[in-house]
Amino acid sequence: MFNSQPTLIQAGAVMDGAGVLARPGVVAVSAEGWVVYAGPPAGVPAAFLADSVAQIRLPDRLVVPGFVNAHTHLELTGIGPRPYDGDFPGWLEQVVREKPATDAAWWASYEAGLAASAMAGTVAAGDIVAHDKVKEALQARFKWEIWGMAYAEQFGLGAVCRIPQGYELFSEKRIGIQPHAPYSAGPLLFETASQSGFPLSTHLAETTEELEFVARGTGPFRELLEKLGKWKPQYAAAYQAGLTPVEWMRPHLAAAHWLLAHVNYASDADLVILARTGTSVAYCPVASDYFGHKNHRYRDMLAYGINVCLGTDSAICQPASEPHPLGVLPQMRHLFLRDATDPLLLLKMATVNGAKALGLAEDFATFKVGAEARPVALTFDPENPESPLAQALRRSEPAEPLFPHLP
Repeated sequence: MFNSQPTLIQAGAVMDGAGVLARPGVVAVSAEGWVVYAGPPAGVPAAFLADSVAQIRLPDRLVVPGFVNAHTHLELTGIGPRPYDGDFPGWLEQVVREKPATDAAWWASYEAGLAASAMAGTVAAGDIVAHDKVKEALQARFKWEIWGMAYAEQFGLGAVCRIPQGYELFSEKRIGIQPHAPYSAGPLLFETASQSGFPLSTHLAETTEELEFVARGTGPFRELLEKLGKWKPQYAAAYQAGLTPVEWMRPHLAAAHWLLAHVNYASDADLVILARTGTSVAYCPVASDYFGHKNHRYRDMLAYGINVCLGTDSAICQPASEPHPLGVLPQMRHLFLRDATDPLLLLKMATVNGAKALGLAEDFATFKVGAEARPVALTFDPENPESPLAQALRRSEPAEPLFPHLP
């Protein structure tokens, strides 16, 4: 990646989510690709002033660590953007119909997702993958050096958790298990997943249809299951206690660490459960607005001490005009422009919070000494006294990976 040459990045500003903030700033990177120093120019190690050190001068760029996309579906990239008409079960049926149907189509779609992620400055992802494709997905991700987790997606209201094939070829911290959602995976699947020892994720409290199904076992999801021949009368008992999805998940959340995607609907009592169980939440703001969900409580969650990170969901939910549909920067911009969210908080959600949710090293996606250096440059006006990150979030230029890893 670095051609075995130390590199000194001299930027208009340098910032991360772990305390580095310098304007102007520098990042010194070893020949092996590790951060040696990040901060004001006055502190740069003398060895990086030598003529043999490569120099990158970016006076109108803010340099930040690479981003963590905590919830995405890379294998659906080939479907591309699609409109949404308000019928979520119908939308799910459409996605199932349009999913890649052959190995060649799956590979093409997945590689397109990896390429789009890399060019958007993504260095790690929490990716939801078809159960029988986890081995192939991880092999492809290693090639692209996109770290994080591949969650094997599993379904069945009467099913038990299955161990992903080929898991023994990789670290257990690279592979997770994802019961799809409470309306498509039953209590036994969630229970056995919680006992598996694998990292875990699921979609939860995503739609009002899910709220109705979990509380009463009725509504559009019940109708869809009956239509597909997936519903049996004995399943009803698990969905008739009037619980919220978070309350329904409580015993499983208490048994293992979960990364929950979306959580668009949560009560105060739900937030207490999430905080007490150490649960992480991946909020996908552009996708949330695409589906018409309002007033996500991500700031309340953070105030409760819940680890909230950012995700894109799939390319299907992103605007056709977005040059980086699988980029985390557009998610940050969306929240900054819509909610005036603090820029530093957004950077933390896009980097260190995502790394924590995926079980990555504490220094991942930071400029701490010894961290892997995968920096990204964001455009700003150095003559403008406003925060460089706030400026970058107001602008439209895409993120620029400084050392993109392209196989």
